[in-house]
Amino acid sequence: MTTVTKDEYLAALDSVLNGGGVYTVKTTHLERGWSKRYQTENNGCFYVVMTDNGLFEFWSDKDAESRFYDERMPKELEIRLRDEAIAIYEDIIEGLKESIDAFAYVYGKRKKELANVLEELGYE
Repeated sequence: MTTVTKDEYLAALDSVLNGGGVYTVKTTHLERGWSKRYQTENNGCFYVVMTDNGLFEFWSDKDAESRFYDERMPKELEIRLRDEAIAIYEDIIEGLKESIDAFAYVYGKRKKELANVLEELGYE
């Protein structure tokens, strides 16, 4: 089976739908994905099965060869994006910790000042 690009997948779909007249679409939900059948008046059917991991298998009455279009993100890119996200979250957490420490310092100082004022006024 051949793996194709998104443009090739869309061109194959368009070759059936374009000029095929009115068409209907039937979607069936599968245990791990879905399937669609595009039924045209003049050009037959276009069949697509999509698995839950983003892999599309498709064929048509015009071209019965089963082909794949892989919409999944390349593993290297997925790892890089995950690592960048982790670094961003670590920076955010560090910033929050610094803000909390600064707030606690200011709050503690203000609390002592307020206690002194209350003590001078005779409140304890």
